[in-house]
Amino acid sequence: MRGLVGRLRGDESGVAMVVAMGVILLLTLITGVVLAASVQLSATSNTDTLRKRALEVAEAGLQATNYRLNLLAPSSSNCIGGSSETVQAPGTGSSVCPSYTESVGNSSSYTTWTTPVFSGVGTCAGVSVGTSSTVQERCVTSQGTVNGVSRRVQVRVAAYAAAPIFPVNGVIGLTSVTLDNFAGLAGTEASNGLISLNHGASATSTTLGPSAPAPSLKNGASDGTVTQRTAAQGNFVLSPVNPGNSATSNDDGRITNGLHSPPVSPSDPASGTVSFDASTRILSLSGGSTAGNLTLGGAVYNFCSLTLGNGATLTLGSGVRTVIFIDSPARPGSGCPSGSGTLTEANGANITNNSPAAPGSSIAHDTTALQIYVYGWPSSFSSSANVVSLGNSSSFFGTVYAPQSTISVNNSAAYYGAMAGNVVNFNNGGSFTGDNNDQLISSVPYGLYFRTAWHECLPAPTSSDPQSGC
Repeated sequence: MRGLVGRLRGDESGVAMVVAMGVILLLTLITGVVLAASVQLSATSNTDTLRKRALEVAEAGLQATNYRLNLLAPSSSNCIGGSSETVQAPGTGSSVCPSYTESVGNSSSYTTWTTPVFSGVGTCAGVSVGTSSTVQERCVTSQGTVNGVSRRVQVRVAAYAAAPIFPVNGVIGLTSVTLDNFAGLAGTEASNGLISLNHGASATSTTLGPSAPAPSLKNGASDGTVTQRTAAQGNFVLSPVNPGNSATSNDDGRITNGLHSPPVSPSDPASGTVSFDASTRILSLSGGSTAGNLTLGGAVYNFCSLTLGNGATLTLGSGVRTVIFIDSPARPGSGCPSGSGTLTEANGANITNNSPAAPGSSIAHDTTALQIYVYGWPSSFSSSANVVSLGNSSSFFGTVYAPQSTISVNNSAAYYGAMAGNVVNFNNGGSFTGDNNDQLISSVPYGLYFRTAWHECLPAPTSSDPQSGC
């Protein structure tokens, strides 16, 4: 009996060993399958992460290119690209500028292509585009690559024809307008806030924003015909000053040339005490016995500050049409030093426009020939307001556009043209006559570019055209 039991136990031991080995083999196979699946999942997850990052990088390329289009403002026949993404023409036989590639770190980079303004029928981002007198359209393609994984996207960007920058024929202060000491305004005064007329001041007409209070009238003042915008029309809005590329492309060098001894052509004639620092773009005409005098002969000037002392004169040359930008340290990329960004004209100084009258105008000089744009700064930049101080002792013919500034008119001279600021104060009498011609002025022929359509393309072009596959 014992022998039989022993043999049975031996037989069972053999079966158990076989079963155990089978279980181990099965577990090994399952582990292998799980491990393989895990590796595949990890690879898939990694690829998915790279694809998401590549899309983000491509989007960064679109945003950076749109910013540079607005900053560099290429003409309609040019675009931006090449090794340093500068303004240039498309390559021979190509509809786009040469590509521009920029690394964003961590084995990531984007490559972009831009087109000139469309001059015929085509497509971009899956949308038809064409020629229009009210809109300029371009196409921007961006390929983002992360660790060899790429995705491409394309946008259509459009710049719309700019509206006139002066919404009324006269004076507008977004926050307030004050006319004091018998100031007379032949034209319209307008504001979203309080309009105050004191001591016999008068205006031909007054236009109020939808929520503006009734004008404050004291001591015989008159606000003329009063109208109020509806809620549907909304508040008055003044667009920020857009200096374009005037900080680097301007006629400031004419001043430097004129201050050489002897002057170097082309130059702006100067006498008295005139100082100009080309590195800071700060221009100063001293007052007093050595008062500075400067005659401008260029088309575009960009100053970080402009100061005229008592008796100084800044004159527009004969037959010249000039735009003066007063830039600001509040504007990114301006290059202006801290504490600059001001226009200060002391009492007794003069900014003189000797241009002939505009056709059909009764005003002695063409006010559109002298245009002054002050960038200023928002309240978030400084608790102190940017003040444009005007103290002409003789008549001023021109326009002043300073939407982020307080315009303070401090002398009793006659002003002709248009004026727009955040706050406008006439502090010492004088008069103002609006010029209808100034309502034809727009800051730039077209405004900033905004994206109007977005589309994801195939990861790589389908032909030699970098826009193909979109």
